[in-house]
Amino acid sequence: MSSIEISSEDRPHIDYLADLFAVIIAIEQVEKAHRRDLISRDQYDSTVRRLLEKYKNTVAHLQCARNPYFTTIDDFFDKYCARCPAARATIRDGPMSSPNENNARFLARQSVECSDHFITLLDSLRLQQTSVDILNPPLGDLLQVLRKLGLSKEEFCVRLQNWQRRLDSMNAADMLDESATREFAYDLDRGYACLKAFLESDPTLSTRR
Repeated sequence: MSSIEISSEDRPHIDYLADLFAVIIAIEQVEKAHRRDLISRDQYDSTVRRLLEKYKNTVAHLQCARNPYFTTIDDFFDKYCARCPAARATIRDGPMSSPNENNARFLARQSVECSDHFITLLDSLRLQQTSVDILNPPLGDLLQVLRKLGLSKEEFCVRLQNWQRRLDSMNAADMLDESATREFAYDLDRGYACLKAFLESDPTLSTRR
């Protein structure tokens, strides 16, 4: 594989874009660790606030320096960080509140993450990216958020749990065949519709839509 030559003029621009990417990935990983109770609340708060400060400084520099490779943060997320819905929510809304601190905000945030995970999985299937190592991580993240929303016993969630068990029994490089892909997409579409119905029926969420 041939290497890509980066000119001395472009190097600072590329370095700042790499810094931005690294910060977003770090926020995503901290959010996942917090969701899985792998870090304490104090560790979560201090780490996320420090990363958000670095994020703000990096974006400010990119905008002021008129980086030719940077347009908007939404465009950057869509191109390079589409699989970081938790980081996107944290950057938009701030560090996650506990349910007791702000129930409406907590539920709204979780619902946005759910939607992002559904869309990520459906996009992967439509692009025929059906290997276990691509599908299983976002499916696991989706199920964790659904549990936090109290939906783990709903029929659509049980069906998705069955898909997780099926993927867990396969090797990382194994791929779903055409029939399984269509069935999984159907269950995801139906689950996404059920999630939307839940959001419409919850008054604490509908007031924030």
